[in-house]
This record gives sequence, C-alpha cells and structure tokens, in this order.
Amino acid sequence: MVDLIINNIREITRSRDFSRKIVFNIIMGLLFMIMALNFLLLGYMLDEVVRDVYGKDAGVINTVSGWLLYYLLIDIIMRINFQQLKSASGKPYMIMNVPRSRIVALILMKVPLNSLNVFPALILLPFFFKSVLPVYGILSSVSWLLSVCCLLLMNNYLVNYLKTRFIKNPVVTGIFIAAVFIIYILERIGMISIQDVGAVLFGNMIQQSYLLPLYILLPAVTIFVNYSFIRSNFHLDSFAHGGFMSKAGTGVGAFEKFGLTGWLMNNEIKMMMRNKRTRISLYMPALFVFYGLLFYSDSRYLNGGATEEYFMFFIGLFITGFFSMASANVTYSYEGNFFGYMLTKNYEIEDFLRAKYYLILSICSITWLISFFYYFVHPRIVLINTAAFFFVVGFAPFFMMFISTFNKQKLNLSLDSFSLQGKGPSQFMAVFALLLLVAVIFVPVRYFSDSSGITFSVLGALGLAGIALHNNIISLLAKLFQSRKYIMSEGFRNS
Repeated sequence: MVDLIINNIREITRSRDFSRKIVFNIIMGLLFMIMALNFLLLGYMLDEVVRDVYGKDAGVINTVSGWLLYYLLIDIIMRINFQQLKSASGKPYMIMNVPRSRIVALILMKVPLNSLNVFPALILLPFFFKSVLPVYGILSSVSWLLSVCCLLLMNNYLVNYLKTRFIKNPVVTGIFIAAVFIIYILERIGMISIQDVGAVLFGNMIQQSYLLPLYILLPAVTIFVNYSFIRSNFHLDSFAHGGFMSKAGTGVGAFEKFGLTGWLMNNEIKMMMRNKRTRISLYMPALFVFYGLLFYSDSRYLNGGATEEYFMFFIGLFITGFFSMASANVTYSYEGNFFGYMLTKNYEIEDFLRAKYYLILSICSITWLISFFYYFVHPRIVLINTAAFFFVVGFAPFFMMFISTFNKQKLNLSLDSFSLQGKGPSQFMAVFALLLLVAVIFVPVRYFSDSSGITFSVLGALGLAGIALHNNIISLLAKLFQSRKYIMSEGFRNS
C-alpha cells in the first residue's frame, strides 16, 4: 500500500500541469490561506455570534449542534457537485500485478482528501478549544467532536457511493437527492425542525458519551458499502466508455425523421449517453426543475420588489434552461479529441450548430413543460418561468456558442462526471456574463417602466426574436467558426 501511495505522489509532482500551473497554484494557495484565516476567526467567534443572534442566555452547544445538521445536509448537495470521484486513479494498476483489494483500498483512502473537509475543520477546532473543552471536560468534549467528525466522514463516502452508483443507475442517487429536498421542504413548512433534531443528535453526546460507537459505525458502514460496490464493478471494461457499466445510447427514433439534422442530434445524444462526463448533462436538468422549491416557499420572493423579481427570473433560467447553458457553453470542447475529424466530415458547420440548437430547444421545452407544476405554488411563477424559457432558448444558446468559439481547451470525456478538466475561466465567465447581461437589460427596463410584467415581456420577446432568427444567427456563428477553426484546432491538439 505504501508503494502505491508513493507512486500517486510521483504522478502528481511529475505531471505536466504541476510545473505549468505553478504560478496559478501559488496564487490559489494565497487565496486559500486568506479564506482559512477567515474560517478560523469565524470558529473562534462562533459562541459570540450565537449569543448575538439568540441572546446571552442561549445554549451555545445546542444551537451550534442544530446548525451542524443543516450544514451536513447542505454538505451533501455541495459534495455531489464538487467532490471528484477517485475511481479512475486505480485504472493504471489494473493491468499490473496488484490485488484488486489494494487498488480499491487506495481509492477509498483518497476519498477524504478534498478541500471540502478543510473548511469545517477550520471552524470546528477553534470553537472546540474555546467553547466546548473548557466547559464540558475532555471525555464529553472529545465525544462531541468525534461524533461530528464521524458524520462528516460518512458524508464523504456516502456521496462517493451515490456518484459512483449514479454512473451505473441514476435512480438511486435521484431518489436520495429528492429525499434531501423533501426534508428541506418539510422543515420550511414547519412539519419538522432540523435544528431540534441536530441538537438531539450532537447535543446528547455531551451527556451520553457511550453513544459514540454508534457514530463511529456510520462511516464504517459507508466505507464497507463503497468497498463492496467498487470492488464488484471494478473491471477494465468498466472504463471502456469512461464509467462503470456504461451503456451505449441509441438515440431518439423521432429525430431520424429530420434528415441530417436529426442524425446529428442522435449522434449528440449517443455521445452523451456513452460517456459519464456528458451523461450528467442529460440528468441534471431534471433535478434543476425542482430548484425553485428551495426558494418559492418563502413569500418574500413572490411578493417582493425588483431585486426579488430579478432573483426569480434567475431561478427560472436554471429551472428551464440548465441544459442550454451547460451544453452550449462547451459546443466545440466536446469535439476537441476529434476536432480534425469533424472538420473533414461531409456536412456544413451550420448543420452541426443547428442540430445542437434543436437538441437544446427540445430538452429545454421538456423541462419548461414539467415546471408547470409550479402553478400550484403560485400562478405568477409559471409566467416568469415562461419568459425565462424564451430567453434561455432564444438568446442564451447563441451567446454561449459565440463564447465557446474562443475556447481552445478540449474536454476529456473519459474523466468522471464532475471533473473540472478542460473547464477554464472562459466557461465560468460566460455564465456570469450572461447573468450580468440579464441584469443590464432588467434594471433600466424595470426602472423606467415600473412594471415587472413589461420587464419580463421584454426579456421574453428578446428570446422569441432569437428563435425566429435562429437560422440567420447560426449562419453568423458559422462564419465566425470558419475564421477561427485552425486556431481552435491547434489549441485542442496542444491542450
């Protein structure tokens, strides 16, 4: 096991990116240190924060224990988005004389090595030494701290299992995420109290240290489940298309009726289904349909002013158009590994872009229709989501395609679903620029018209104009592509 760990360290230090991005890593390290100092200060002052919010007589430990359960639920959602799978790191050892059990053990050993574990530790440790240990003694205090650490560790391996399972069967992961949202909704409508449950879970450890073995058992069980699942599915053919038991997509039969455009749309769906990194783009829009449930239970957003209206439009963009922003943002990066082949195919780039656009329009239309259930929350939400839908299919795709023409980083489709490889600042800035552009349109129209209806109508009309003129816009994007295709090709070869 030690030799495998040493080999992994050498893999990192000898990689091309380690020396090429050393300046970037130094800058990020400095920013990390600044953030770490802020979190340390927050942990040290946490008891005073509790007293300021709840009064001087508030029970600090019970209050913080209640907050911890909130954090653990949020932590699961954050990890699903940002925690990377480590399964691919075992691939090079599969053709060597290394027992499978050691490879899986190495993978599981690397799971907790992520920055999401650093920040809670920076808050908990100062709070523990200042507010817990001096009051409750060593045994009770250490039991409380270990119980929190055990549940954080359980989150690491639980999310690793959910994401690994998602590649093979997304239903289990989807049910679990839906359950987290249901818990949140039940808490918002007052049926349960997450803070009270958290106070019981962690607060009792102060008086009942003998319960600690139960908390230690939780991460142990999740580690065993991960080990069993990965070991039973860990074969070379699991990596044939970049994931465990990947199945080749067959496309949509109805698209075949649309000639070359339909054939290209089916090719796009097959590519997404065969690679786990792209497959997530087909599943995430269905989850984001329920994104509004996090906010719409608060009447402040439904009856607020201009700021709340903009925020509701922002939510509507993600509910109806997540696929639009995620897919159009990497229009050419998906083809980066075979960009030269794409240039020599016997179809025009307009056909390729048109197929991309029609696929975006089709999937966003489905999520928009599903979002009609928000009518039962408030009819106004449906109108806002409709304006957001027209904007996100009539303006956003072309804006993202324009930005993607200047991207020269290819995406390695064999990596895990949540890998950040190939996603440079341009992709993140494109989404930010789109939201900023919405604000640039929204603010003056809202100010001079003093009407939310007119504001949403203007944004929706802008999208409708884009839909009506999509062939002309695609022709302009094709001309831009022709002027940059060799620059892009060179960039994809070198990335």
